[in-house]
Amino acid sequence: MPEHSAEAAEAPVLSAVDVTKHFEVRDGLGRHSTVRAVEDVTLHLRRGRVTALVGESGSGKTTLARLLAQFYPCTQGEVRLHGEPVSGADHAFRGAVQLVFQDPFSSLNPCARSATPSAGR
Repeated sequence: MPEHSAEAAEAPVLSAVDVTKHFEVRDGLGRHSTVRAVEDVTLHLRRGRVTALVGESGSGKTTLARLLAQFYPCTQGEVRLHGEPVSGADHAFRGAVQLVFQDPFSSLNPCARSATPSAGR
């Protein structure tokens, strides 16, 4: 049975430690290059806490989430579940770790009135 102390509550459930992800790409002419999607990120997710990852389009938010969920292998660093390094996702990991992406359309209250009057009134 898990310990119910304040220290146990503060321990990260899921962590990315010095995580890096590079993608090797090839253009239409066959030239290779490296896309540095995520560089040296450390992130700790704790039970009962909400964590928001905010950044510009193309800044690596989704790639980091996919690294945490083990959809991609890390180029460098490691993902830890309850402090233990994870290498690949088995059935138990998939049951414990899932992605929930924000849908910007459902995050707005559809019942809220607009400050601008509707056309035709």
